[in-house]
Amino acid sequence: EIVDAAAQMKDHKTGGLVVIEREIGLREYVETGTRTDARVSAALVVSLFTPPSPLHDGAVIVSAGQVTAAGCTLPLSDVTYQEGFLGMRHRAGLGIATVTDAVSVIVSETSGRISCAYRGRLLLNLTPSQLKYNIQQALLKEAD
Repeated sequence: EIVDAAAQMKDHKTGGLVVIEREIGLREYVETGTRTDARVSAALVVSLFTPPSPLHDGAVIVSAGQVTAAGCTLPLSDVTYQEGFLGMRHRAGLGIATVTDAVSVIVSETSGRISCAYRGRLLLNLTPSQLKYNIQQALLKEAD
């Protein structure tokens, strides 16, 4: 569902940031947003990020298949990349993936490009199938 949402947002250049909780809890970040406690669906994720939704500027946090909260504030990374300036969503996605074991999915509002951050690394300009592969690999490591 998250990959489907990212693909739809890519097509419409709708910016988004989805954080998938793993072993390290994200409660302190959930508390900065609005609790939703809804089953993850592409339609829900896309609607949360479609302006003028009041929650479209923050992050969505997913835990155990539930959208736990939306409109959340995350720590920002101060890392810069050779490709140029990273926007706020990318810096927040990389920031949370640096300080926790969460996986973040970022869709650029300006370019529509999909990125994924995990373990302090940011993978840029992914296709939906590459995104799915990277999420699966990160979540499989949880079982190890």
